[in-house]
Amino acid sequence: MLGPDLSVVSINAPAERWLDDIAGEWPGNFDVPVPVIAAAARVIAPDIDGPVESAVARLPSKRGGWISVQASHLRGHGHEEVVVLLQQPTTQEASSMVLAAHRLTPAQHRVAALVLQGRSTGEIVNTLQISTHTLQEHLRAVLDRFGVGSRRELVAALMT
Repeated sequence: MLGPDLSVVSINAPAERWLDDIAGEWPGNFDVPVPVIAAAARVIAPDIDGPVESAVARLPSKRGGWISVQASHLRGHGHEEVVVLLQQPTTQEASSMVLAAHRLTPAQHRVAALVLQGRSTGEIVNTLQISTHTLQEHLRAVLDRFGVGSRRELVAALMT
């Protein structure tokens, strides 16, 4: 839990372990890494679009993989605090991060996400309202980007 000045108000043992697992260094004058501060600041100092209920960030783990950060603003009884949840991202979140890191086009990203859901060619064509030829072009580009030759290899690459 962070206070209005974004300093740590309270913390539990699992959160301390997650913080120890965050890769990289952060400035000594911060109790938590800058991306955690940024997520927390976003919910207490909303942008011009109005209040933000929660903010999410993803940080690399020392063990490989990612740590998911979700910050939410708590209000009540004169207190203004931010609760920060640190956890392992879901498989879908992790896959989405990997897809984003490979700089797929939006169309390629949609195709890859449907492949990861186990959708057939016909289901993807119907869902995206594209031709089979267009689907195959997007899929070939995705496979090339990941250096794999089949849907099965793509799923294996994204799930490991």
